[in-house]
Amino acid sequence: MESIISEDTYIPGEKICSASHARSGYGTYVRDGYIYASLIGRAKIERELGTKSAENKTSPQQITSMPIISIKTIRENPVVIPHIGSLVIAKIISVNPRYAKCSILSVNNTIVKEKFSGQINRKDVRATEKDKIEIGKSFRCGDVIIARVISLGDLNSYFMSCAENELGVVIAHSEAGHRMIPISWNEMQCPVTLQKEFRKVAKVQPEFINYLTCFIMEICVDSLESVVNAFEGGADRVELCSSLNEGGLTPTHGLFKSARKYLDREDAERRFKIYSMIRCRPGDFVYSDYEMETMEEDLKKLIELGTDGIVFGALDPNGHVDEVVVRQILDQIPNGVNKTFHRAFDVCSSWKKSFEQIELLGFDKLLTSGQKRNAYDGRWVIKELVKVSQRVSIVAGAGINSKNLESILRETMVKEFHSSCRYLRESKVIYRNHEVPMGSPAYDEYSISATDKQKVKELGEIFKRFY
Repeated sequence: MESIISEDTYIPGEKICSASHARSGYGTYVRDGYIYASLIGRAKIERELGTKSAENKTSPQQITSMPIISIKTIRENPVVIPHIGSLVIAKIISVNPRYAKCSILSVNNTIVKEKFSGQINRKDVRATEKDKIEIGKSFRCGDVIIARVISLGDLNSYFMSCAENELGVVIAHSEAGHRMIPISWNEMQCPVTLQKEFRKVAKVQPEFINYLTCFIMEICVDSLESVVNAFEGGADRVELCSSLNEGGLTPTHGLFKSARKYLDREDAERRFKIYSMIRCRPGDFVYSDYEMETMEEDLKKLIELGTDGIVFGALDPNGHVDEVVVRQILDQIPNGVNKTFHRAFDVCSSWKKSFEQIELLGFDKLLTSGQKRNAYDGRWVIKELVKVSQRVSIVAGAGINSKNLESILRETMVKEFHSSCRYLRESKVIYRNHEVPMGSPAYDEYSISATDKQKVKELGEIFKRFY
């Protein structure tokens, strides 16, 4: 590996280079075909080198893949503190006729680990007609806003303003529990009930979009019925699979096309995402050349059909991430398609080493139960992953339900979670021949599982209350 450190210092949101020339690494992200810095520091360019020619030992080593661009921070774990002029993302926690109180989540696009409070006074909601401002028609509890710090305030809160056009509410949920869509500078609308609600709506700035979409509820599904129930229940994304009883395998092209058709009809702006599993068989994650060929063909077709993300993972026989096999898949995923390393991570031999590999390989997300049977039991490892990750979003998954979700969120501070929310219903078959099983005897072939819309709603309510 050859490394070069640039002389230039980059700040969060600053463009580094085209994503067609390099792969995104630690401290960077991809947007609109370009790689941007998400940390302050110098660009580090790493190039993999092949071995020297056996015939000519003096020949130079050859570069074997695209370089990886990462940010070498000037200072480890910088303390982020709001100051006058800072742009912050915050969540409204209380509203009264004189002001709105909020909890600050990020400062200048960097997530804060300390607790900071903010206050928006009535006169600072907008720049015009200040005497007509009603706080209750501008913000509601649970709204996520962008605001600017205008004063250090008092001992309890920073004073903030939403008077600029680009500032105000960016995420809000309707009374029915659905994420609303802005329809004007002072109104948002529920896409399901079509009910309109007043808000001081922000004209969202592109550099905040990555952060604003990081609070995600993902439902794993293996049927069109489950896709519909996940969407109507208020989920943000599905992991589309087949055979969830076997841990989830690659979905059929027919299932993907029918899911995409339904969602394009109900969600024309494609806010709801489909991530597709790439896994050709149940069992371990060490793959043969034949299996890789199968998965590469599936990958090409799912990308062609318009998947928003790919979920994949592979290990070597010693339980480490198989970088050669993983790169074989990653190199075929175009920019703009999200990359998640799945729960193969939970059976690797060293979670710390494997996570370092996953970050360097350029994955966007990691789905994990913390190397335990379920995410609640593995919450300690998940918490550590959230702490050490600067680029990869940690998605907690496995065994998450309404009884343990709040505890998992509180103890890990994970921003994304994954659940099946399944229920079993009886088959409609009247005549049953129990002497002839069609598959594993471990499964009841006269019970059908699907996503339960009500369970999705319950998890969504817990998630919204917490964040």
